[in-house]
Amino acid sequence: VHLLLITALPAWLTYAFYALVAWGVAAVLAAFRALSTGTRMSVLLRLGFGVWLVVPAYLANAGVLSQFDAMPPMLVRVVVPMVVLIVTFSFSRAGAWAAERLPFGLLIAVQIFRLPLEVLLHQLHGHRVLPVQMTFAGLNFDILTGASALVLWVLHRRGGVSPGVLRMWNTIGLALLVTIVTLAVLSFPKPFGLFTPQNQIVAYFPWVWLPTFLVQLALLGHLLMLRKLRTASGRAELT
Repeated sequence: VHLLLITALPAWLTYAFYALVAWGVAAVLAAFRALSTGTRMSVLLRLGFGVWLVVPAYLANAGVLSQFDAMPPMLVRVVVPMVVLIVTFSFSRAGAWAAERLPFGLLIAVQIFRLPLEVLLHQLHGHRVLPVQMTFAGLNFDILTGASALVLWVLHRRGGVSPGVLRMWNTIGLALLVTIVTLAVLSFPKPFGLFTPQNQIVAYFPWVWLPTFLVQLALLGHLLMLRKLRTASGRAELT
């Protein structure tokens, strides 16, 4: 029944989700340009990014990720290594190098997608494929991160954001991201299944890009901004 509800979703919802993925892809490509790496490194980064997108999509289309009977669920086995890789990179020497070169404007702007995403999640709840707890009508207030990112980006363009404000915003945004991810996991059919309707849509294409790409991108943006705020060059960029 749940799969039938997913396949019966209006086409505009899927197209809207593709638009959010396109926003994320554009942000990553902009980051590659900002890093100004050599030709060989640029090719490797783009190949790695392609793998990042293609592998989860392939596994979802093959029906691998919808096997929630496995312990832990197959989707968790894919997402957790991604999180570990992003955290490891963010706190590595390479992460510090990237954080120093990426502009604050880009690190703020990338988080704006979370505003329309939360509207989209609310619509998915209305079509009975997500629990209300995963929306702003329930326990998910991540819409505040997206809305405030838009405001902060405008203020930053005008030179009016202090490091302290960015640090507080970034910390709150990271906490809200952890909250919605926790709610999503608690909504899986197994091992928890605390909320209904259960969160199975993220195991299917193209919605698999929500936990495997968009969430990971938001996490990476937060961690790199925290690293940038710790450096003298990062603080100087804001003054």
